[in-house]
Order: sequence, then structure tokens, then C-alpha cells
Amino acid sequence: MRLNETFGNPEACANIVRKMSRFGNVILDGSKPIGDSYISKGVRMSGAIEPCVDPDAGAIASIRKQKPSYITRENLIGWDTATGEELDFLVLCINNGVSVAIAGATGSGKTADMGYILSCVTLDKRIVTIEDTRELTLTQFDENGVMLNDVIHLLTKEEPNPITMLDLLKLSLRLHPEILVPAEMRGKEALTVQEAGRTGHTIVSTLHANSARTAYDRILTMCLEAGTSLSEERLMKNIVEAFPIMLFKMQLPDKSRKYMEVFEATGVQNGEVTGSTLFKYVVDHYERDVTGRIIKVAGSHKRMGCISPPLAERLLVGGVPQKEIRRFAEGGTV
Repeated sequence: MRLNETFGNPEACANIVRKMSRFGNVILDGSKPIGDSYISKGVRMSGAIEPCVDPDAGAIASIRKQKPSYITRENLIGWDTATGEELDFLVLCINNGVSVAIAGATGSGKTADMGYILSCVTLDKRIVTIEDTRELTLTQFDENGVMLNDVIHLLTKEEPNPITMLDLLKLSLRLHPEILVPAEMRGKEALTVQEAGRTGHTIVSTLHANSARTAYDRILTMCLEAGTSLSEERLMKNIVEAFPIMLFKMQLPDKSRKYMEVFEATGVQNGEVTGSTLFKYVVDHYERDVTGRIIKVAGSHKRMGCISPPLAERLLVGGVPQKEIRRFAEGGTV
């Protein structure tokens, strides 16, 4: 948003950003000139004023508004973001005790997809979400306004008296969640997240990474920030155990968003994550306009492989019918 063009002068711009931030109980001033604010339902603002912004501009603001309607299975398939088989597999995992992490760059649609996947959780499972600003809305109600599912939404708090993601993770583990949703892993809280994923909790989270495999390296780096006596190889094995499934999503040059890879990690060898690609989006060619700008990416989603026997066994123990397991354990091409 170019506030200077809209509101006239730098001071007016700064006042507008300050007032908007206060809707989310965030105060911007000289001692704290930047911040994120949840200014209304589904609307998030990131703002900055002097001295972090050039005095000639006065202030900057980025406003993100979620679509009022939920992203549906039909949307994701219709947009060619994913296939029905990919969506079925991800939902099957989180409903049966297998954690999933979603990796990608800013703007790739990770949070929206996480919201869709979590909306498919059975109503009897308790979900606890932890966010910096509220973007997930998972509560479901009947026609009489009675809540149907079991969802707890927690939010971090900035200064004064900050409450961090790590604080809320420790609290959430006492709430007996069946599915724990630290909405985004950014730092040392990742160590607690992976420990929770290895001790009976199903985790659904997002992180910034450039591929499915490098996402594991990114989690390792975040865990090391927390400080641990474990070796890097032992820690990576723990991370693989905590997050067997990694989804990598990307916004392509034509602005379309695709599930580029669904990867199953099975172990660590010589410090590198081993596993297999279950699904992949394969780019065939680009279509360009007269200026050479890419206007369409042509490609297709392909089934690449099968789930490992240990994952198949884990799903079976979790109560998944053998017929459904065979759907993903057979028929792939390596």
C-alpha cells in the first residue's frame, strides 16, 4: 500500500499505521517502530514507521486479507494446485497420527493449505493452534450455534510481558492435544516441536524452505539455535521421526501455486535425509507472451512412489483399513 499517495504527507501516513496497529493491541512508536497486528477477523497487517522507514515516506504497511470462504478440495483440484490423491493422503496422515510439515516461500499459500487440511480432521480430535496473529479459523458450528469440534486457538503476545511460541507450546502440551499446530516454525521452538512430534502428538506446521529435502536442514538449524547436547546426526534422525511427511509448495512464474513434492523421509545416512518422493509436479514447458514473459507453466502432477512398509504399518496400527493403505502402498513408479 502506497500510503503517501493516498493520505498526502508522511505524518498522516504514520498516524494511519499507528491507529490500524492498535486494533490488534500493537503499539508502534519510536521504541518499537515495527510490528504485526491482527486488525480484524481474517485481516493481518505488518507495519513500520520512523526510524525504520525513510522520513519522506512516513510509514509502510502490508495488509493481508484471507478469503472469507474456506479453500475447498474442489478449489485445490480445480486450480491444479493438487490432485485428489495427494489431498486424501495428507488428510489420511494427520487423522491417523502421522505428522506433516508444509514448506515453501512467503506467499506460496502454506497457511491456507494448512487450514484446509485441518478442516478435514475428525470432530472428535482436539486441535490446539499457536499463532503470532490469528489466521486459522477451524471452529465448526451447527445451525444452533453449538460448537461441533474441539479446537483451542492460542496467540503469542509481544512486549510488554511477552508470551512466546515456546511459552504456548509448553502450555499446549498440558492441554492433551491430539493435533498440535505451531503455525510456523521460525526458531528455537522447533526443538520443542520435534520433541512433541516424537512423543505421541501429531504435528502440523509450516516453515520457509526451498525444497522438501532442504526443509529438514532448515528444521535442524532451528533446533540447533535452542542449544542441545545431541549430535547433528542424532538430532536429524529425531526430526525425521517427528516429521515423516514433508509437503513442498511453490508459486510458479505464472503465479499459479502447486504442490511440487510430497516426500516421505525414512532415515538419515551420512548426515543426509533419505526417503522417497511420493508425488511430484513435473514441469513440461513454459508458454510466453510476445515480450518473453511467462504466462503459463504447463506440467502435470505425477505419482512417483509408494509409502514405506514402516509407514504402512504405522497407519494400520492407527486404525486405517488395509484397503486404504494399499491405495498408497501399491501402484507407484520409482
